[in-house]
Amino acid sequence: MYMLERSIIPKKKIFWDKLIMRYSALTMEFIVDMSMNHMEVISIFSQQRFHHGVDYLMCTDVGMIFWDHVGVEILTTLFGTLHPSFYAALHEALIYQHRWMSQAYIPWDGADSYYIGAFLGGSVAEVQQLTSACHQAIVIDKTTSIEAVWHDESHLNKYLLYHKPTKVLSPEYL
Repeated sequence: MYMLERSIIPKKKIFWDKLIMRYSALTMEFIVDMSMNHMEVISIFSQQRFHHGVDYLMCTDVGMIFWDHVGVEILTTLFGTLHPSFYAALHEALIYQHRWMSQAYIPWDGADSYYIGAFLGGSVAEVQQLTSACHQAIVIDKTTSIEAVWHDESHLNKYLLYHKPTKVLSPEYL
């Protein structure tokens, strides 16, 4: 889970053999900075801490509300979740990054699905590759004073356009 205040998640067993692990990351003053930074944090933690003993990594914002059980059916190499606000929207209404100067640029006719950045996952190696690529694109944008329209979510959508997820989750999960 990615959150601003880590103290709200207790370090305790949630099932007989599952443990919520809390890791400290850099704190940022502004929520936009936190959003733009979490791809880097997930990438680093995936590489340093999760390559041994962890098969799958699910990444969710701490404020996400799940309305039903989420089980092993989501386990796959790489999954993305369709954004509930744009699930049934016309293509013209999808909010991709359309400024060509950004690394997150997607042409008007370039994509067919819009993914939410608040729930993604897959194998540790695939999540590390995705978050590393998104972080690198964000850094390139920053060096040219560009901020993608929907921050890290714009970069996620660009990545998933060219690296199709092996499973696409319905917004009904959220």
